[in-house]
Amino acid sequence: RFCEMKLQSGAIAIVYDTQGNILLQHRDNIPNIFWPDYWGLWGGGIEGDETPEQAVLRELKEEISWDAPKPTYVSQDVSEYGHDFFVFSIPLNVPLTSLKLLAGAEMRMFTPDEIQTLKMVPHHKTHLLRFLGRSKL
Repeated sequence: RFCEMKLQSGAIAIVYDTQGNILLQHRDNIPNIFWPDYWGLWGGGIEGDETPEQAVLRELKEEISWDAPKPTYVSQDVSEYGHDFFVFSIPLNVPLTSLKLLAGAEMRMFTPDEIQTLKMVPHHKTHLLRFLGRSKL
């Protein structure tokens, strides 16, 4: 249940390819996570004395077995649940087929047009659309 979930600061990554498509995670459909059965960006909670950058790189390793390059800071905000989160962007520098999904139900590339109508974690979608609106991928 929601009341049992711990609020903590988080870090999320906008992962994009050379064509400007965005790699998203389809979150598991289980009740004890935030936004079950929604599409979202990659990332999670900041642990211990990690920096937000360290946290997002660790999460990418844990979630898709990817040793990602240095992320670019995009923004910082507060989610609907009241926790701080940091947004980064990272170009996908490996073939999609080399990634291994270790967290979530599915991963898939989406075009910016497809994202417009996607059932997506609201604060992830807000920051992704803002990023897409001002970036040349």
